[in-house]
Amino acid sequence: MIGIIIGIILIGVAAFLEYTRRENAGKLINVKYNETSKAADEVADYEAIKDTVGVGSYTKVVELVGVATCKKPLQAEHSGEDVVYFKSSVTREYEVEEQETDSEGRTKWVTNRRSETVAENERSIPFLLDDGSGKMIEVDMIDAEIIARKSVDRFEREMPKGYHFNESSGSKTIGYRYNEEVIKINSKLYVLGEASDKNGGLCVVKPHDAKNSFIVSTKLEKELVEEFEGDSKMYFYGAIACAVGGVIAILLGIFLKVK
Repeated sequence: MIGIIIGIILIGVAAFLEYTRRENAGKLINVKYNETSKAADEVADYEAIKDTVGVGSYTKVVELVGVATCKKPLQAEHSGEDVVYFKSSVTREYEVEEQETDSEGRTKWVTNRRSETVAENERSIPFLLDDGSGKMIEVDMIDAEIIARKSVDRFEREMPKGYHFNESSGSKTIGYRYNEEVIKINSKLYVLGEASDKNGGLCVVKPHDAKNSFIVSTKLEKELVEEFEGDSKMYFYGAIACAVGGVIAILLGIFLKVK
């Protein structure tokens, strides 16, 4: 019976990996086969047709590469850098005394290390993408897959200012780990999304068709293609391994049950 249960779980994991592989393959196709254009050309195309189709009706999938510019940037929480996006967290690392039972039924107290996220923050603002073509195009990152650069990964013993945590009985705080990812002003970016004027002006936003990807990345196209290709292979082989293991476990479970 246990073998059958394990087999079903493995087949479920295989199905999940296959679903993830297909999603990843879709992103790979979108990144690999869309042609990079210039902001000036996209603006010119829009200006030429907007009076015909009417403001609010224009949509076009675009792939752009340029630098992020903004007159009033955000200030990243941990690094203090000028950014258009940041994601930060504070994780408390601590030790806790716990009872464990060994194979012979004897109990003993052991010290285990644990961690918990005590603060998270993620913010973004629209920015202008400058690709040197003479025109800039706005990008609104809401609902985008954002691939940022790590700016902070440090460990400190002291509690961060403004935070108060009550330690539970038996636990001892070791310190606090600060993590942060950012898209800084003037960062070179790869942007894949939909140029739309649904909000009145031309802006790259999340595509209305779910088959099209919305990516804002500090990694450029070549890096993304290599990453997505590697992930697809990993998901593919993982799915096969789990599916085969699941079938074997189920058959073995049935055989032992019958026997």
